[in-house]
Amino acid sequence: MIGANGEILTTVDGGGAWDVQYDGQPASAVDFVDLENGWAVTEGGVLRTTDGGAVWDLVSTEALRSVQFASAEVGWAISTKPDIPGGVGHLLLTTDGGATWDRETASLSASSVCANQSGQIVWAVGPGEVGISLIRTDDGWATGVDSPIRVPEGEPWNATVRCAGTEAWVLITDGGAAGHLAYGVFRTVDGQSSSYYPTEAVLQEEGTHPFGDSVPLDPDPYPGQLFAFDGQTAYVVGWCPPCGGDLPVVAISRTFDGGSTWDRSTIASEDRAAEPLGVSFVDRDRGWILLRALDDDSLFVLSTSNGGQTWSEP
Repeated sequence: MIGANGEILTTVDGGGAWDVQYDGQPASAVDFVDLENGWAVTEGGVLRTTDGGAVWDLVSTEALRSVQFASAEVGWAISTKPDIPGGVGHLLLTTDGGATWDRETASLSASSVCANQSGQIVWAVGPGEVGISLIRTDDGWATGVDSPIRVPEGEPWNATVRCAGTEAWVLITDGGAAGHLAYGVFRTVDGQSSSYYPTEAVLQEEGTHPFGDSVPLDPDPYPGQLFAFDGQTAYVVGWCPPCGGDLPVVAISRTFDGGSTWDRSTIASEDRAAEPLGVSFVDRDRGWILLRALDDDSLFVLSTSNGGQTWSEP
């Protein structure tokens, strides 16, 4: 299921055909915890379905940027905060399926939040005193551990966190762009309960290499999406709208050893130049990516059954 052009679309044949389930107020984010229970963020508030998307009901008028649910009742969200740029907002908690949102956690500014599969471990990232603040809680935000990530001074840096079991991966991007966007990928290196969770840079944009000479380089000048499976396995989608020659316009970099080494394969090449909008995997082999064609703004979906080595239309 994806949100595209403000609509909510679903497929039952692996992406071969898509049906419109909702076409009301534009939906900017969709999250499901199982085949029946899902939520969508719209301009008017939060929609919820309990029947796999057949019916969507408005359950809250809370202004949110994104939601992340761990169960049918418990979830977290990033609220809108217009005075701070870069998608940063307040962290909110719900325990009733999105109907009401607890603001006891709203003192924490965050740009992204995620929960592991059990919902017991939650990570959030946002601006910090030394750059990016990566915070983990094991008790529903009664307490939290802050592990700062240092970034170069200059433009504001934005961050997105992805959960991977007891560990986390973070995509950090610079706020400016001039033919490229400085970015880096970090991962935690100690997933056990601790007073501090050290992180290491494991990938960075080749043109600016903002995190030092020892960090592996990614040739794509713009990052797309980050998808993590565990502390060792993660995929990063990158893209290059102005690239020529034999460099792919959209590609995926994969690591299976915690970021020590990466391999790279083409998703969409020059004969179909496109921008990646979203990517999702159900396991390490099967995944889908939503792309927007750069020539006519049309949307299309490609799928993979071999972990991103090859992609085709479903």
